[in-house]
Amino acid sequence: EHPRISDAEREFIVSKLDRTAKTKEQPDVPWRRIITSVPIWMNVLAQWGGIWGFFTIMTHAPQYFKIVHGWDIKATGLLSGMPHILRFGFSLLFSQLGDYLLESNRMSRTNVRKLAVTHCCTIQGLLMLGLAYSGCNYTTAIIFLSAAVAVNGAVSTGPLASLVDISPNYASIGLGMCNTIVALVGVLTPTVVSYITYGNQTDVGQWQKVFWLATVMLTMSGIVYCIFSKSEVQSWNSPKEEHVAEEEELKSLKSNDTKTDNGCIEDGLQPPEKEKC
Repeated sequence: EHPRISDAEREFIVSKLDRTAKTKEQPDVPWRRIITSVPIWMNVLAQWGGIWGFFTIMTHAPQYFKIVHGWDIKATGLLSGMPHILRFGFSLLFSQLGDYLLESNRMSRTNVRKLAVTHCCTIQGLLMLGLAYSGCNYTTAIIFLSAAVAVNGAVSTGPLASLVDISPNYASIGLGMCNTIVALVGVLTPTVVSYITYGNQTDVGQWQKVFWLATVMLTMSGIVYCIFSKSEVQSWNSPKEEHVAEEEELKSLKSNDTKTDNGCIEDGLQPPEKEKC
């Protein structure tokens, strides 16, 4: 329906849109370059720390409040759900902030991702440390717990979004790689916590060790990410030669279409008809 597109140009665009449904071979996945990519491993590290802290809270905070603070199952159930509402709200707000910083050019894409990881890892780790030393003051413990879960919402603007920045074409492979490795946290966290608190779950000092471990995981992963990570499209994202060839072909079609009979460029308009005598 475009008023100035030629048949050749239309056929070219359509052929590129549905090429995945045809017999054209797709480029091989650059597995070696993906596996050895530093930005990919920085995202794995950031998610490892973030998930370790998140699983520690999600799995063991109810147990901590029940044993140390003497809360019943109804109170701990409410406590388990409330911070996730705050996390949802914080995720939306931080996403809006990230978009504003990018659109206004106030911060580069890499620095926006680092800012997000600083919140969902480093700041969350410091809040976990506050939870560790809240003692028997359950009000203070609830504040630190809720804040720690809330800032974890920045993960959607940080390492999750950064995978798309690094490689739009292979973001699904990068995410699968991250999730496969980070899934180990779901096994290690309860095992380590059980080992630390075994036979002495009522001792606040043992729970401080649990939260200290989460703090170290969170803060170290956040610091290392901010030092070494870059949210830029990697050279292995797409075959460059094919992309350049397609652009040149499209330009050629457009150039042929916009030339008029008298050799002038009229932006696709046809020359006026000659008056008949």
